[in-house]
Amino acid sequence: MITLMIPTMDRSDFLIRLLQYYADTDYPYSICIGDSSDQTHLERTKEFIKSLDGKLNIRHLEYPNLSISMCLKALVDKLDTPYAAIILDDDFIITKTLEKCIDFLESNPEYSAAHGSALVFSLKNSGVYGEFLNIGRYPQRAVEESTASERLIGHLNNYSVTVFSVQRTETWKKLYQNVKQLSERAFMEELLPCCLSVVHGKIKHYDDLYLVRQHHQGRAFHSDIYDWITNPDWNEAYKIFHDSLVEGLIQEDSITREQAQAISKRAFWSYLNGCLSDKFKQRYAVFSPKERLKKISKCIPGAYGILKKTKQLFSSKEVSLSSLLNKKSVNYPGFLPIYKAVTAISKKCQEARYG
Repeated sequence: MITLMIPTMDRSDFLIRLLQYYADTDYPYSICIGDSSDQTHLERTKEFIKSLDGKLNIRHLEYPNLSISMCLKALVDKLDTPYAAIILDDDFIITKTLEKCIDFLESNPEYSAAHGSALVFSLKNSGVYGEFLNIGRYPQRAVEESTASERLIGHLNNYSVTVFSVQRTETWKKLYQNVKQLSERAFMEELLPCCLSVVHGKIKHYDDLYLVRQHHQGRAFHSDIYDWITNPDWNEAYKIFHDSLVEGLIQEDSITREQAQAISKRAFWSYLNGCLSDKFKQRYAVFSPKERLKKISKCIPGAYGILKKTKQLFSSKEVSLSSLLNKKSVNYPGFLPIYKAVTAISKKCQEARYG
């Protein structure tokens, strides 16, 4: 029915924690790992998978030295289920909401993707296991305009990451068809697949808890916006991005190439305008802490991934650890196994981690 695609590199501790979580929750579907790790992490992961005694349906594929984008492209090419979702090794997707998204897509062909709400947390200590320090919202939203052109313009004017959504395999192949091995990461890893996902269909959003992400210092962050657009590989990556969007707009809206080019340009110009303006003000103007926080969130591709660095994000009144662990909370059944996975190291995880 669905495959979880997990790209990973030299983070066997996080991957082991994730696999233990899915084993503990009796995850019934396929997991495909694209592993670009060195030999030490590779062997540790192999040993842990063996220790699970077949509790999970795992394909562990080795892709030495591949970037995340190219690893995901390789995983997409291996898909043999009608649906798939990406999950990073330091994050969690909740199975019940995953299934709800599949059910929705089965009955709504005009939608390319579906997801639920998301959270991001940090720990008191660095690493994989420990006590929660902060938890807050990670933005996910619906994209439901009637045309691909309207969806793309709206998406880049109010950007959020869509790449963690459940999508049909045929859609995933479109998203990664033109991904290239470039040192420029923001287009290839995030902007290209996220923008194509809204071009090729609407995106459904549920309030049900779906994704829980971890912020930590080992995460890979995108460049400062100024450094990004002055990167030597930027123009080549932008051309791939622009041309891919143009082809998608022509296909979905039956418009001319000139019209599609104009829409792609307008949408991305709006995105750049907001990023550059906010970054300039954030860096060179004087703001209150609250104003500065709002500006930071729009400054860099994958904006909210960077915002997680700030503790202020986690002070949201909308969510708290105590509310999530309240048995009366609708999110309690989905969140509790994740909380346990993060705060309690199982004997098997300890053995895999320390040998």
